Amino acid sequence: MKNNLLIAGILYATFVVYGSLVPWQFNSMPLTEAWHRFQNIEYLTLGIASRADWVANILLFIPLAFLWLGVISLQKQVVGRFLSSVFVLLASFLLCSAIEFTQLFFPPRTVSLNDILAESLGALIGTLAWWIFGKKFITWIDGWQKNKTNSVPYLQFYLGCMFFYSVMPLDLTLSPVEFYHKWREGRVILLPFSGLKGDLFRDIYDCLADVILWLPIPWLWLQIKPMSKNELLKRVLLSAAIIEFFQLFVYSRVTDVTDIFLAFVGGVFGLKLIGLSSNKFALAGGAKGLNGYKNSSKLIACLAYLLWILVVCFVFLYPYNFEWSYLRLSAWSDKFFRVPFYAYYYGTEYRAVTEFFHKVMFFMPFGVVSAYVFSSLNSRRQVGFIVLATLTMTAFGVEIFQLFLPNKNADITDVILEVFGGCLGYLLTKQLKFTGSQELKINHAGDIFLADPRFKSKFSEDSVLPSDLNGGKGQVDRSIQGFLALVSVFITFGVLVFISSSEAVPYNLRELFSKEHPVSSALGVTVLIYWCFAYPIFSLIHMLKKDILEGFFYVRFLVVHSLIAWVLVRAIVPLESIHDVLGSPILMIPNELELAFRFFALFGIYSLTTLSAAHLALLSFVSTRQMMRLFIIGVFWALLLLPFGYWVVVIQAATDNLTELMSDNGYSLSIVCLGIYLFLVCWLGSSISFLTVFKGARRIVMISIVFIVSFPLGYQLLNWGTEQFIVKYDTVFSALQFLLSTDRSNFITGDALRMRFFIMHLGLVSLFFLAQNPVFFVFSNSVRLRTRDV
Repeated sequence: MKNNLLIAGILYATFVVYGSLVPWQFNSMPLTEAWHRFQNIEYLTLGIASRADWVANILLFIPLAFLWLGVISLQKQVVGRFLSSVFVLLASFLLCSAIEFTQLFFPPRTVSLNDILAESLGALIGTLAWWIFGKKFITWIDGWQKNKTNSVPYLQFYLGCMFFYSVMPLDLTLSPVEFYHKWREGRVILLPFSGLKGDLFRDIYDCLADVILWLPIPWLWLQIKPMSKNELLKRVLLSAAIIEFFQLFVYSRVTDVTDIFLAFVGGVFGLKLIGLSSNKFALAGGAKGLNGYKNSSKLIACLAYLLWILVVCFVFLYPYNFEWSYLRLSAWSDKFFRVPFYAYYYGTEYRAVTEFFHKVMFFMPFGVVSAYVFSSLNSRRQVGFIVLATLTMTAFGVEIFQLFLPNKNADITDVILEVFGGCLGYLLTKQLKFTGSQELKINHAGDIFLADPRFKSKFSEDSVLPSDLNGGKGQVDRSIQGFLALVSVFITFGVLVFISSSEAVPYNLRELFSKEHPVSSALGVTVLIYWCFAYPIFSLIHMLKKDILEGFFYVRFLVVHSLIAWVLVRAIVPLESIHDVLGSPILMIPNELELAFRFFALFGIYSLTTLSAAHLALLSFVSTRQMMRLFIIGVFWALLLLPFGYWVVVIQAATDNLTELMSDNGYSLSIVCLGIYLFLVCWLGSSISFLTVFKGARRIVMISIVFIVSFPLGYQLLNWGTEQFIVKYDTVFSALQFLLSTDRSNFITGDALRMRFFIMHLGLVSLFFLAQNPVFFVFSNSVRLRTRDV
């Protein structure tokens, strides 16, 4: 126990010293001059804005004196504790004096007698607190170490944090005059929702945040004792009303009846979640007899992780006014690797605490989900590494995107707090899954009980009992890999957001995105990519699950794939870009009909190639008669329909934007090289996706060799299939230069062109893998079942 107190005391003392010297801007000064200034420091008159600093200094030294007095006087009698108290008070006075003296060398820190008096008063309060509560504190710590199930006051801690935040920035007042000014300035709102700011996004965010904050309160109350629904709602309302009442005494805070109403809404929804728990959806424990839920819980957790990434991006990257420039990126090290908590010093205490809770609370769900996803792994070290790595990558990704937002502050402090929040959520979930494995039951009277020995008398014979959630190893592996694949969706979206505005990517690629709404356009293109790349795998596996062989499977697939792709393209891609590729309508039919007809022909070539490549890739892993026959039928339909596509795209082209890029304007057998390259990319993406399920050293070696060879081979195939000499824009260039250069005035050549192709090729194969891998994991069991029949 003493060692634990010693470690806590050292860590907290380090925090006090570090926080007192932030932002650590050292200014050299002779010691004699510093001592002269220190002897003449003044007592500053405290205004309403300075009270927060006064109270903060008092609170800062309360835990310091409390912990160190516990370390020194843990096993001593009254006389020893008294002498230890005198020593701690003296040491605290010397420490705060030393801090104030050192602050003379670290401007812009303010040195005053106020801080010394406030910190000394805090040390006195901390000393008295140990005399009153020290024994109870030690008893609680011992009980928590011996029996972690019943000793952690989660409710008290949660409500305490909410109360502490609600009274920040601690500019407390009891003056009737100041109460009157607060009322006149509109910081006392008695009419619900009349205090909304008028900004739709901000108002929705504030209301949802209040509701979500109160969601866990009913469940936390139930960890203390069983009670009825009405009793729970009364306690929620009372807690919210008390917090709002004390905000009356904080001059700069707004006391709003809306917060009490939203707390009630959060309590109601929290009770709904508890009701779901009683119906086999546990909040922190298991669910008995629901094999389907057990098998899908990790997949749901993976989807929740992905959804929360989108929520975090939606909140942290608002208002999405990205400025993709090299200048902002070049200054990233100066902004990012500043002294931790540097930016927090230049704001108010309230702003600093707000940002702390903001970062920690928004990343706690990542830890909660990770606790479910990786719960079945045996190695704690492996789990810890995976969780920490995932949290760190997510936090770094969000902060790096903030570098390109003019009004955002991205630094290492936020990454530290975000990772800490995720780890805290993970540890709390693991703890609650252990402590809260008991389930909940609602009786006919509306009382909610816990399946806990303390409340055993409250249960009837049909009470809900805890159950085991340990699934099979194979299921866990699929869930973990599926989780990582779902995270890749966010990576794809982030890359597309970068592509939409970055001047480093080819101009023709940037034109696919709306300049007015780059983020929403990138989201739409993400959906389009996953439809174009993933639907062939879905259709193929769905077909293999059937016992009959459909001769028109390829035709039906082509119609569905092309039709939905056209709807997405028409909704996402600017019409000007569509005309650039398909051409402006020239026939005597409705314009939309002609555009759709031309798109079906062009996209059909890609669609048939993708499905055939995926089919051939799957044949190398799972070879059955049905698959062979289906592949032969597919080849027949491809030979029949591809000439039709060529006739529409090349012979009846409405624009030369495509044909001029093809070798000999498309009238050459060398354009077959374009089809071969497309088939190669599709086959590689599908084969790598299948490797994650059907492992084998020989297959891995073969596909790795093809992947490496595909870089120079693909470059050569595109050179053979595209035009090498195009005269346009008063210059001569090749099709690859036109497609891969950043603009039309500076065409890249030589090694730079080859390197850009290698990056493009890697990106295409990666997109196929990222899109197809999640779909294949979901349906891979079907393929395995068919394999057993061979």
